[in-house]
Amino acid sequence: MSRPVHAADDPRAARCVAAYEQAQRERREGKLTAAQELLRTCTETCPARFSRDCQRWQSEIESAIPTVRFRVVDDRGRKVEYARVLVDGVLLGNEIPAGPVPTDPGEHEFRFERIGSPPATVKVTLKPGERDREIAASIAPSSASSVEVAPGSSAPPGEVSHSESGNRPVAYAFGIVGIAALATSGVLLVKGHLDRGDLSSCEPRCNPDDVDPIRTLWWLSAASAGIGVLSLGIAYWQWPRINTSPKTTVSLVPLPGGLAIRGEM
Repeated sequence: MSRPVHAADDPRAARCVAAYEQAQRERREGKLTAAQELLRTCTETCPARFSRDCQRWQSEIESAIPTVRFRVVDDRGRKVEYARVLVDGVLLGNEIPAGPVPTDPGEHEFRFERIGSPPATVKVTLKPGERDREIAASIAPSSASSVEVAPGSSAPPGEVSHSESGNRPVAYAFGIVGIAALATSGVLLVKGHLDRGDLSSCEPRCNPDDVDPIRTLWWLSAASAGIGVLSLGIAYWQWPRINTSPKTTVSLVPLPGGLAIRGEM
């Protein structure tokens, strides 16, 4: 194989030689997209004699490179525009390409990732010259209550559906019992202290028949307080909690100036 130039000290000539030779190797190995980029460099840097070879090879590769189109939807069949797209483990971008994407012939794995959803993977084998092969995938949220977060752009929030868990009547009943028990505990505690004050004149030789009722009041006060705290705890756990199931996708998108937020209807 002849070399296009021999001026080793000329950076432009060195780029020409590297692109001219590497493009042919990439083409033989089936790496047509990489060969195409090298041939563009060859066309720009090589002398006319060799540049013509690069232009011809580039035209031949152009017709041999397959292209794919992506159709990605969510669990309700709505189009997904923003998600990480990886081809054979290499990041293609954080947005679903709208147009055809040149891809080398052969076997490929396309992976679509969005936070809050399990990744979707599609494996295909592309033939040389195949055009607009559809790569279809569905990205569903991991649970009905999850909020999907993915690269996107700003948009207003949409509707949210709600469902409740818990038992409202039971929560009310235990709440009332708890409040009543704590109130009773307070009354008994105060009554015990007042009765004890009446016995201050006979201490420490007060009649046991007068002391025992006071101790009973304090014991009942403590028991009532325990019942109140327990009842209020049960009421708290039985109080209905709202589960939100978003009908929209809340999204983040990296922009040159920062991040934007997007909601998909």
